[in-house]
Amino acid sequence: MAVIGKIQKNSLLLLVVVGLAMLAFIFTDFIKGGGSGPEQIPTATLYGDPIDEQAFRDLKDDYVLRAQNDFAYQQKAFTDADRKSAENDAFNELVRKTILNQEFEKLGIVCTPDELNDMILGDHIHPWVRQIPLFNGPGGFSKDSVQNYITTLEIEPVGADDETMQGWKDQRKQWKNFEDELKSSRQADKYVSMIRSGLYVNKLETENQYSALYSKKQVKFVMQRYRDIPEEEVTLTDEDLKAFYEEHKNESLYEQEESAAIRMVYFPIQPTAEDMEEIKSNMETLKEPFKNAVSDIGFVYQNSDSDYLSDSTIFKLGMGAQNFGFNNAPGAGVYPEAMDEMMQNAETGDVVGPFMAFDNKAKQNMLVIAKVTDTPTEKQAWVRHILIGAGATRTEERAKEIADSVMRVIRANDNFVEMVNAVSEDPGSKQTGGEYKWFDERTMVPEFTEASFNGPIGKLQLVKTAYGYHIVEVLGQADRKTPKLAVVGKFVKPSETTIRRTEERAYDFIYQVTESAMDSAFSKIALDSNMTPQATKMFISNEFVIGMAETSKIMKFAFNAAATEGEISNPILDDGKYVVAILDNKIEEGVPAFEDIKEVMRAEALKEKQAEKYIEIMSGKNSLEEIGELLTYGGIQTAELSFDSKSVYNGGGQEPAVIGALFRDELKTGNMTVPIQGKDGVYVFIVESETPAPETTDTEVVRAPLEVQRKGSADQAVIQALREKADLEDNRKKIEFR
Repeated sequence: MAVIGKIQKNSLLLLVVVGLAMLAFIFTDFIKGGGSGPEQIPTATLYGDPIDEQAFRDLKDDYVLRAQNDFAYQQKAFTDADRKSAENDAFNELVRKTILNQEFEKLGIVCTPDELNDMILGDHIHPWVRQIPLFNGPGGFSKDSVQNYITTLEIEPVGADDETMQGWKDQRKQWKNFEDELKSSRQADKYVSMIRSGLYVNKLETENQYSALYSKKQVKFVMQRYRDIPEEEVTLTDEDLKAFYEEHKNESLYEQEESAAIRMVYFPIQPTAEDMEEIKSNMETLKEPFKNAVSDIGFVYQNSDSDYLSDSTIFKLGMGAQNFGFNNAPGAGVYPEAMDEMMQNAETGDVVGPFMAFDNKAKQNMLVIAKVTDTPTEKQAWVRHILIGAGATRTEERAKEIADSVMRVIRANDNFVEMVNAVSEDPGSKQTGGEYKWFDERTMVPEFTEASFNGPIGKLQLVKTAYGYHIVEVLGQADRKTPKLAVVGKFVKPSETTIRRTEERAYDFIYQVTESAMDSAFSKIALDSNMTPQATKMFISNEFVIGMAETSKIMKFAFNAAATEGEISNPILDDGKYVVAILDNKIEEGVPAFEDIKEVMRAEALKEKQAEKYIEIMSGKNSLEEIGELLTYGGIQTAELSFDSKSVYNGGGQEPAVIGALFRDELKTGNMTVPIQGKDGVYVFIVESETPAPETTDTEVVRAPLEVQRKGSADQAVIQALREKADLEDNRKKIEFR
């Protein structure tokens, strides 16, 4: 029974969460839309057929259980986002298996029992097995641990209670699933190995690649860049844009993913003065019980909202601190100057507060009360100073001359603060009149510390440090309390009444918009209410929405099958605010509507019209010089190009079509080309000379890298082909949001 208990405690599947990203078989980016409607639709289809819904549910449950166990093993919280990630992994695995299993069956690819045993207990242990912590002890991986685990799973725990028996059954099932994944991995290795073995680079390909790399053409050319054409010279009309749309709308570049354009306004839920008074009153009622508590740390545990749980942290005056602040680091407590007198007068057992604080870990304001558990003291000093820096821009001698001069001025005019503002080069103290108030002997550099703690009070001292020369005046030296405090804090949160009133404000806004006859009422009323609408575009495949912490509700609002343009959402509660959104536009997947894509197409449509004009201008001329006189910047440029070149030196950016045109067989040396339309402009070339590739019998230097590249990309290439063949249609988002 003890062995079974150990197995349950170290669940295999909390020890191994198989990523199954092997061989780049990741399908998360392959989400294609499909028709929608009120009828039931399958979670997904492959090869036109629905996936096995029960198999998907079982796999989801299995992957979620694995993830939960893994998080529990790591002592981490398992969130809704983690659940979604596990469910998504299950979907990807189901798709991967379905697609690849068809290939395995057709080709007769199997993983034999001997191969599986070799991966688990043989000479070729699979990395997934080796990484399981249960099988790794102080001496590393142990086959005996694997064998013992498997043996335990083969022996039914007769007489065990129901919970233990169910745990044993779950372990058997999980191990069986793990073995199936190992077999699938082995089959995939064989499949990809077969693909790679069939890939090679033949002689003709090698010769062509060698020529593409080393055959050169020396050219001169002129170019009219689209960006240099004055805006008024070529005007794109609505008819031009519509014609471009009709010609290009079916191109994959413009294929639309289902999306929605919305505008949002935010109604922050902030604590009111009444909320603060209520929290303060509650804290006041805790002071007497805290004072009388037998266990200070126990009282903190029972009553504080913060993760800061200590009764022995030392608190000191914080230079520039605005609030009482703390975290779990030793000696990290600070309090502001306004609390200094209270802290110095406090005695052990006193409970002080409530006052505002900031929890550095939670990054949240609190109201706190603090019980003084001890009052140790330490030597502290209070000084003010002026720094005259020495270094790269000023010699030490010059710095000392300036410092001596400043000291004479201060002695004559008693204007220390004025001189701080005028000449001090220490940004850390300039805003405080040069003061550093009540610091200990470990805070400053040694020379400064010596002057601060052993120098005379009220006398100017000139102190040299690595920073330069300091004019130091000691204002105080004392043994001061650094109290140890136990802190109880309550986060400053809005009350239920405040939350309800904020929601009512949001509903009032909705009412005003829906009752208004104004155009753009949503934005106008928002602006009149000192709110700025935030516009964003959401995609059904991506649940990230700018400005939202939790997106499911706003996604359901925008992508619900019944949602219509102009519809306004109900208030959506999200991370300390209410959100109201208006649906401006719904874009269906596939071929885009003209209104949805015209602004995206505008730049390319303008380039096409500019190209048409300048092809006409540049045609029929006798020389590059003649053409150059007609262009915005018509200087003649030169370049050397190979067929493998990606861009034209001194020309535009990536110009594959332009370079390809220069390597046509019919283009002869000395001839001028017709105008060639490129991505960045219109070109006219003259090929001045050609340099053939050097003759060689050793083309391995070209063939080998080409073959390595081809085989290296085989995984991705075959998966892409299988994806296209499978025609995966993923309807999960549509089902969730509609």
